Amino acid sequence: MTCRPVNGRSWWLVVAAFILFVLLFAGTVDATTRIVPVGDSLTKGMLDTDDGGMHPTYRYWLWNKLRTNGYDVDFVGSWSDPNFPVSFDQANEGHGGYTIGGILNGVGTGGKLSSWLNSYSPDMALVLLGTNDVLAQTPMATRFSNLGGVVNTLRAKNSRITIVLAKLPPTGDSYRNTNSGLIEFNNQLPSWASARSTSSSRIVVVDLYSGYDGRVDNQAPRYIHPDESGERKIADKWYAAITPYLTRGTPVTTTPTPAPNPYAITGPREITSPGTYYLANDLVNRNDVVCIEVKSPGVTIDGRGHRLGGTGASSNSAGIFINGIPDVTVKNLKVSGWGYGIYYIDPGVGLGRIEGCTIENNVFAGIVLYRGVTGVSVVGNLIQGHAQRGIWISDAHGNVAFNNRFSNPGENVEVVGSSTGNSFSVSKRTGTNIIGGPSIGGNYWGKPAGNGFSETHGDGNGDGFCDEAFTFSGQTDALPLASPNAPTPVPTKTSTPTPTPTPGPYRSLVVPGLIEAEDYDNGGAGVAYNDTVAGNQGGAYRTDDVDIESISGGYALAYIRDGEWTRYTVAVQQTGEYLVGLHAAAWNGPRTVRILNGATEIGAITVPVTGSSTSFSTATTTVRLAAGTQALRLAYTGDGMNLDRIEMTLVPPTTTTATPTVTPTQNSSVVVVPGGIGLPTDTNGDGKLDDVNGNSRKDFADVVLYFNEMTWIAANEPLAAFDFNANGRVDFADAVELFNTL
Repeated sequence: MTCRPVNGRSWWLVVAAFILFVLLFAGTVDATTRIVPVGDSLTKGMLDTDDGGMHPTYRYWLWNKLRTNGYDVDFVGSWSDPNFPVSFDQANEGHGGYTIGGILNGVGTGGKLSSWLNSYSPDMALVLLGTNDVLAQTPMATRFSNLGGVVNTLRAKNSRITIVLAKLPPTGDSYRNTNSGLIEFNNQLPSWASARSTSSSRIVVVDLYSGYDGRVDNQAPRYIHPDESGERKIADKWYAAITPYLTRGTPVTTTPTPAPNPYAITGPREITSPGTYYLANDLVNRNDVVCIEVKSPGVTIDGRGHRLGGTGASSNSAGIFINGIPDVTVKNLKVSGWGYGIYYIDPGVGLGRIEGCTIENNVFAGIVLYRGVTGVSVVGNLIQGHAQRGIWISDAHGNVAFNNRFSNPGENVEVVGSSTGNSFSVSKRTGTNIIGGPSIGGNYWGKPAGNGFSETHGDGNGDGFCDEAFTFSGQTDALPLASPNAPTPVPTKTSTPTPTPTPGPYRSLVVPGLIEAEDYDNGGAGVAYNDTVAGNQGGAYRTDDVDIESISGGYALAYIRDGEWTRYTVAVQQTGEYLVGLHAAAWNGPRTVRILNGATEIGAITVPVTGSSTSFSTATTTVRLAAGTQALRLAYTGDGMNLDRIEMTLVPPTTTTATPTVTPTQNSSVVVVPGGIGLPTDTNGDGKLDDVNGNSRKDFADVVLYFNEMTWIAANEPLAAFDFNANGRVDFADAVELFNTL
């Protein structure tokens, strides 16, 4: 049978009809443009904002402007957090605290872009990423390498996706903008994007930097997150950039993704998924090393007024532990009896929040912000009863604590190390504060004895704030809350200056013998000491500028900073070699103390990391001294050290003391642990390297170093040598095992 061909005219009519059908109907089948907002907290936003206002992010203003002007769009994403109480399509892919690499590769168990995209397929992506890379000072090449990964991941889901990349809006810190790569990133972005744009998947750059004021358009006091003026500016820039690629049509009705039901916590646990968790009951008298560990971003723990309580017996425990995980909030919880109440540690932590909690009677500190932690807010808490310190901030940056009530026998807040940019007040605003006053600003600085700053400084104008700022640890609370019972200020009387003591020994010091560090010479600044901060911040023993605090059994020089020194006039009984031992605490890294006799350096001692300001160990060196009166000076290098005493022992000239050699486990992969002073060694021949810091002995400093560097040890050291409990991995239980063998 022969088929009869269709004539040319009939064939073209069929084709034309088909094309007309496609043009008329195909667009109406799927005309909606699916837009995914990708970013960090500037995209996600937060309910607990820096300035206390409600800021639903640029997404609110953009979505409403698009819909009002007839654009048919559907915001998509893997979640709708944080569920603002206003009407708009809240689906998004904003993840607070994430760097570009965090979005690409994931953080903890919080997922990553490729897995989030499994639930939807976007036509357009609005990418606002890089602010946390500025805060973390990520290398520029790494930022763009990760951004390339983000682009590739989006294209793997939709090869025809339109990608709109944003130049970053400025922060309120011009130095940070220039020196942490924000401006450099913005300058490089257009050419980088142009080289990767294709005809099938265009890349468009939108400039969110120009016309944006980092102080006026961001929320105080951190000036990182947009306020309403900043949100509107960002939305307007997005709108202008994307509308040329959108079509108008009849908007479809979108149903926001409902928030997941909260999860109950009834006992110790690891949290490995985002969401809201709540305590269903008190958890008290716990002897866990860590009671709740958060391993996923996007977590809120609501105590609902319940208590998370340890036994108070261990300084090596944590109620809540967050290691390198961003966007973790703890609220309405009572925390007591732990070594560390709530412990945030390591870069990656950002956008955390502690609010409405009662934190009391923990051993080392109620709250710890340590080693690279940024962007944590501590707001509206009662922090009391801590013998050592309420909050400990070390090498942490850009955090804020305000509207808290402190009442601790020890330090209310201790800030040490290279910590920068931390704030202890916000701009004055109306609202009931932590002690019932009408305005919010700084903190209430109390003491159990009733002699705290807020309790002893008046409020002459009745505005609810002390009439002068409170300065401590090199920090300032510009608006400390005043007690209603504070004394009424009286005019300051001109006092007669106290004469400078005559230079010379404060006490009779004999060598060989023991010298208490606080017994430095008389003579004042430039003669007996150099101290870089005015006043005795420890408030104990002496009344000049050297910081001295009470410790168990006596006193110690405290808050020692780089460049400071103290002088001791001593009577040397016999010419000879002397073993000099410094009983000191160092918590930010090994610290060097130079020993000078007059202007001549005669020795130096490296003080190892001890883990805290109250954990002391003795480091030694040998110097030669001539008989007679000598003026010895100790010159300190680096911040973060306390000094208790100097022990000076004559080395008998006829005795040669051989230093025993401890042979480490024979494994070529053993290396110095960061913060250590030598190769780890095996002190008891069991094959385990229990001398973690390499100072030839096993002590508490090894436990602290092991705890702080667990992740690094697991990745870089031989497992068998550091797996102290033989469970096949390096983890917190090994730190406990090491501690128990001391």
